[in-house]
Amino acid sequence: APTEDIPYFRLFTELSGEWATENGDATHFRNRVKKYAGMFHLAPQPIKRADETKLYLILRASCIEADKDQLTKLITEHLYKSLINDKSILSRNAKQIYTASTEYIISRGDGISIIRDCAKHSSYDAMNEVLFGYSYHLFIKELIEKLDTGAEEVLKKLVEIRDKYLVRERLTIGITEPSGKDFAEKIILSMKNGDAPYGSSKIKPIEAINEGIAIPSTVSFAARTANIASCGGKYTGAFATLTNIASYEILWDEIRLKGGAYDTGFIARSGSGAVGCYSFRDPSPEKSVEVFADLHKHLDEFISEAPDLTKYVIGTIGAIDTVSTPRSDGSSANITHLSGKTHADKVRVRKEILNTSLDDLKKLTIALKDLSKTSTFTIAASRETLEKMGIKKILDI
Repeated sequence: APTEDIPYFRLFTELSGEWATENGDATHFRNRVKKYAGMFHLAPQPIKRADETKLYLILRASCIEADKDQLTKLITEHLYKSLINDKSILSRNAKQIYTASTEYIISRGDGISIIRDCAKHSSYDAMNEVLFGYSYHLFIKELIEKLDTGAEEVLKKLVEIRDKYLVRERLTIGITEPSGKDFAEKIILSMKNGDAPYGSSKIKPIEAINEGIAIPSTVSFAARTANIASCGGKYTGAFATLTNIASYEILWDEIRLKGGAYDTGFIARSGSGAVGCYSFRDPSPEKSVEVFADLHKHLDEFISEAPDLTKYVIGTIGAIDTVSTPRSDGSSANITHLSGKTHADKVRVRKEILNTSLDDLKKLTIALKDLSKTSTFTIAASRETLEKMGIKKILDI
């Protein structure tokens, strides 16, 4: 899909349960979903596979054995029989989306800052930002402004997404039921045919400069990120263990206890290679981003004390070994398949976590020092705070 069309895919999913269908109004459809499905949710999700990023629309649904035929009918009705033609539904929901997005940015500026800053370092995170970050917020704001004259064009685009992309030839289906072949065939046959070619996204990272997001608030939120690939590295289980150490030993002391922020943490994402730090409700973001940049120095000090890493390893394993259900197992297996990962990859990372040593952490201090040279920061704060910091690019909400 063209890069400029990507936000429309999220809009398509957000509105997908609001339209009437050929079989009745939206309330009638939702009531049948409640009756026959334990879960029924359509959402966009970028997936990184090797050096490619692809956008998927993922419909997650569950039902009991007796309701499989009804679920198939609901899927077909949801995807193909929605009447995408009501301007009032488009206008009302767009305004609700914008209001909710504004409230989220003001109250959870750390989340929007992380998403925005990561987008400066990889194509995957750039797509994620267009779908879930400031860019999508701006897309909705601009869409509302043109609805008086351009509503028909937007509706036409949503119909185009349905007819062009939701076709059998693009379908990947995963079913947790051991004997699910017949059920899968029913769903496959219910899908429409299409011949649109598909491939990886052409989206590029946004400009790697420090930015501010102006919000009406007396507190601030800061994020500083980079990407492991920028220094020729790759994600290992040691990064997962470092997440625990950096969040609860280093940043907790430096940002929360000394700096007065309400919360803070370190992130390291195996999928995209993004690493970084954030603060929540931070009274001194200008100091926090400097602490983030010097994380390698603080990690060196931590290592010099020769601490026992057992509790950090146990905490890390505990975070990834959560209770699973057929629903979560199916979702996880689907993403694993689409991303090209294998069970062996998961086993490798798990072993690396269990075997994390001080030598592994020393290697990470070198990586973090290199990453600090390519890192950027994004801060959500009042315009006055951002201007005092000398941030040249300030975004309005």
